Amino acid sequence: MHPPFVPQPKPRPCLSFIPGLLCLFLLFHPAWGASIPASHPTPQAHLAAGDLLQTANRWAEARVEFEKALTLPSCSLAERSEALLKIAAGCIAESDDTKATALLDGILNSAETPEETRANALLLLAKIYAQYGDRPSWQRVREACLQVLSLKNLSEAPRTAAREAVVPAFLNLAQNKEARRELETLTSFGHLPGKTLLTHGITLARVLLLEQAPAEARAALLKASELLDANRIDAEDQDEKRAEIQLLRGVSFLEEGSNELAKNELQKVASMPGQSPASPHTREALLRLSLRKWVPEEEPTLKVLFIGSSHTIRGNVPLLVEQIAASAPAGALRIRAGEHVRTGTGMRVFWEEGEARHTARGKIAGEPWDAVVVETFFRNPRETLEEYAAKYATLTRERGAQLVVYESPVAKETPYPEGFAAFHAENIRLGRMLDLPVAPSVHAWMQILGKEPSPQKMGLLYADWIHASLKGAYLTACCIYSALTNTSPTGLAYPAGLSGEEAALFQETAWKSFQQTESAKRL
Repeated sequence: MHPPFVPQPKPRPCLSFIPGLLCLFLLFHPAWGASIPASHPTPQAHLAAGDLLQTANRWAEARVEFEKALTLPSCSLAERSEALLKIAAGCIAESDDTKATALLDGILNSAETPEETRANALLLLAKIYAQYGDRPSWQRVREACLQVLSLKNLSEAPRTAAREAVVPAFLNLAQNKEARRELETLTSFGHLPGKTLLTHGITLARVLLLEQAPAEARAALLKASELLDANRIDAEDQDEKRAEIQLLRGVSFLEEGSNELAKNELQKVASMPGQSPASPHTREALLRLSLRKWVPEEEPTLKVLFIGSSHTIRGNVPLLVEQIAASAPAGALRIRAGEHVRTGTGMRVFWEEGEARHTARGKIAGEPWDAVVVETFFRNPRETLEEYAAKYATLTRERGAQLVVYESPVAKETPYPEGFAAFHAENIRLGRMLDLPVAPSVHAWMQILGKEPSPQKMGLLYADWIHASLKGAYLTACCIYSALTNTSPTGLAYPAGLSGEEAALFQETAWKSFQQTESAKRL
């Protein structure tokens, strides 16, 4: 059995961004502010106590303090709005978006709500909807942020937060010019921390590349590099930012058609401090070099584009597939993976976005891929799966590549086993109709779960109501590896977090499930 590797997790955004108020006497209170003297039950004292509890992630206790403030006859309308806002923030931290949204709507529907509280309520709503990732949700994020920016008597902090929150909304709605405008405003702010300005500057460079302005992107990267030199940040963060800047410099020359400069700049990335074969910037640089045959391939290598949603993002499935392939014996196929991913987005939406260079169709057509992997989703009607899988299959074949479909996870509450089996049957039918390899993730999951899985057994493969845990993602990656290479993953690498016995079971199950699916397609 190959020794374990450690997959690189993707950063997750922080949900809480409303600053707490610190009450001086609470800092010296021996009970850490968990109680308020009965002789002074003021709303502000309860609000301050709740703030301190929230800073320690003691959400339930904080909520009690905020609710106490609401019960006091002396609680003003402004204090009431503030308390409700803080309760809503706690609900978001505890993943109770439904209750949080109801509270926030109540705050926004009150004519008495102060503008500052109204702005923070809108920003919390934007934070909720940004988690979902589909187009309607990004539209809500955009509208909430624009409402904040339209408020007249507002301090700079929520206004800046709204500009920062609206940028990903604009990008996900393909409003690149609007994103660029906000980023140019943000990078002009002298009051922001250097590390924040650096992040905005790099994002601005990425947007300029989307707008086909490579020279302007390099100018933005130069400013970002100067900020990096001028500001003290953690060595690890500094190494990552330098590698990202170097990668984007190489990409900017690619966009211009300056191939020799692009090659030289991209080749520098892998040797930079802190980089490894699993580092995202090194992976992207090597992929771009490999696609253009600018680096010698010591082993036969498949260049594979993954098109998907959070099911591909969570657990970093493309990296898992790469690392499984990298551990195979000499002479076996290696895999270099590229990605076109966005949360909440399926094959139909990606296709309908057109064929510009930075769309899914544009990426398929623009590079010499060997294979393209797309997700199927259990809630898509048969007609949608057939129509759009056929379109992707035609496009990939025209480009000399192979389309592979993989079964993204079924929602946990789906009737088991019949709902799971029905979705797998749809994928068999799709693979038969279009002559496509199928990565049978859902079928493999069923083999692990058994006939009547307990909640604990379900928790082995599920991280939440629909997404895979690390173990579920690894089982999926083994299925995709099998479909891409027509080779068993048995004995190959597995991530830390799995035992050798679990890894062997998942590998054998994935290979057996793929073979069974291929046999079923021929019936």
